[in-house]
Amino acid sequence: MAYDIYTPISSPNLTEPPAPLHNPISSLFSIEYGVNAWINSGVPKNFIVLGLPFYGRSWILINENNHEIHSPARGRAPGLDPISYSKIVTFIPPAVENYDPTYVTNYLIYNGSTWIGYDGTNSISTKVGYAKDMGLHGYFAWHVDDDTADWVLSNAAFHAWDADDEYLLGSA
Repeated sequence: MAYDIYTPISSPNLTEPPAPLHNPISSLFSIEYGVNAWINSGVPKNFIVLGLPFYGRSWILINENNHEIHSPARGRAPGLDPISYSKIVTFIPPAVENYDPTYVTNYLIYNGSTWIGYDGTNSISTKVGYAKDMGLHGYFAWHVDDDTADWVLSNAAFHAWDADDEYLLGSA
């Protein structure tokens, strides 16, 4: 389970990446740290399955002009935390999707003051590629019904693990 590393409950005063692959500020709080901790404890790599979120976490920004990762916040956005990926994509546009390659996470600002951290296709693909490169057994989504009707995140994950372009989830 590599999600809810940060939530508006655990970090109400700062926006945070909910499932960072890397974390330059605190390496203790990242997918990379967790996977390596299991491996260093003696768990064989092929026994580990990486869990990824198909939902996001939402904060209310204190200053709408300060909207990067680690921006001051005043807790969770009512009614939008947690929020399914299928709902998040309905905000794009007018909200602009941002990708942070340092943390390997996406975020957007909705309605001026709502900051939503989540995994999009690029971060899901990168994280699944990481799991494959590490020799892990696989990956899973929590939970798959938070994906879009056309399985955007599921297909991104599938293609990152197996480049078989003949098969698409949800196709006949």
